[in-house]
Amino acid sequence: MVSDPTSLKGLVHAHTGRPVPEIFSFTGTSESLLPQVKQPYERAGELRAGVAGFEALPVGIPVVVGWNDMNAAFLGMGALTNGFVGLNLTGTSEHLGCVGPCVHVAREAYLGVNRVLFLDDREAFYGVTSSGGQAVEWFVKDLMGAKDVHDYFNKLFENQDEIPLASNDNLLFLPYIEGERNPWNNPEVRGVFFGLSRSHRQIYLAVAVLEGVCFALRAIYDQLPVKPEQMIVSGGASTDDLWNQMKANVMNAPFVKLNTTEAGCTGAAILALSILHLGMSFKEGTAKIVRPIQTYRPDADRCARYEKNISSFWRCIITWKSRCLT
Repeated sequence: MVSDPTSLKGLVHAHTGRPVPEIFSFTGTSESLLPQVKQPYERAGELRAGVAGFEALPVGIPVVVGWNDMNAAFLGMGALTNGFVGLNLTGTSEHLGCVGPCVHVAREAYLGVNRVLFLDDREAFYGVTSSGGQAVEWFVKDLMGAKDVHDYFNKLFENQDEIPLASNDNLLFLPYIEGERNPWNNPEVRGVFFGLSRSHRQIYLAVAVLEGVCFALRAIYDQLPVKPEQMIVSGGASTDDLWNQMKANVMNAPFVKLNTTEAGCTGAAILALSILHLGMSFKEGTAKIVRPIQTYRPDADRCARYEKNISSFWRCIITWKSRCLT
């Protein structure tokens, strides 16, 4: 019965790990309900005998506290390397942010995104878009009737010398089919295609959906107080070369793919290494385990066009605001 300060955010103080009295007073509950608070790299206990599913492991093996999926993934993506590290964790929803040294920055400098402590005197600024993979899956499976997202895009684009820019043809997709979290928190906001005409074929709608998620991420990226030199990308969608390149063009920053999509497992392994007393710091452990394999560099021409089109995306949001965002 152990947890870490991040997973108990709101209940315990982020710096001290001590209960926040005002919360328990407000809810009329007792601080005794809290589990023991430890850091994610500390020992929680040991494996007991007879635990179903773990019979193959030796009794007494250390159990590390661990971390929530986002922080473990950020750690497994190299968040403890030098400077500010840009991170894009893909999935049903997408996390985008940066981890770096604790800095003195006014709240106005990161409106709409979250700020939390990390490890080794570093902190994370990040936002989450509810769009992500679920918007793409909705389009591919529910609208197009395809069974596999990757197969659908591979077949759709296989004979294309160059992928068109839907936003360059005045077709924009607001991807908020499940509401939105950052940089504006509104579960009632909904998605929409803007500029749809009879001339738009399936490929344009498909590209518009991908671009729409990229623009939603750009809304978060623009609110980061520090713009990293590059973004590390992981998660299931990080295998998609087209989407990685599109993100690099929309954000006008290199995107770097790792040798694994399971950065959360990598982060858990780095945490577990601390129990083995190998004499390695988290930073050294990260350097040995995290391996970039490909970099997607921004294309200057497409960056310029996306920079123009992002303004149209903002105008669509303003137009739609009176209906959904207020």
